[in-house]
Amino acid sequence: MIKIEADFDELTAFTEKVNQLANGEWDRVVRDSLARVAETYLQELISVTPVDTGKLKKQWRKDNGNDLAVKVRDVGNGYVIELINTTEYASWVEKGHNIYN
Repeated sequence: MIKIEADFDELTAFTEKVNQLANGEWDRVVRDSLARVAETYLQELISVTPVDTGKLKKQWRKDNGNDLAVKVRDVGNGYVIELINTTEYASWVEKGHNIYN
């Protein structure tokens, strides 16, 4: 006779986590993950923004105007996070411009 012992604690915990996700937790998990990604992306964006006076760099904000939290919105079958620079010349720095004589 062979005796086999098995510990199913991790499998049980995994099953409970999957059940939580299936019962409405999935949206929260996705939103939290997207907020962390957006925060990281915003910090990278700020670090590579060109600096002359510093105004352009200081104007980066998230779509809700609150620098303490990222707002994730539902749009159709997906989610949207907007990172906005309200400086009026920001688009020229990003896309370039032509000077005509």
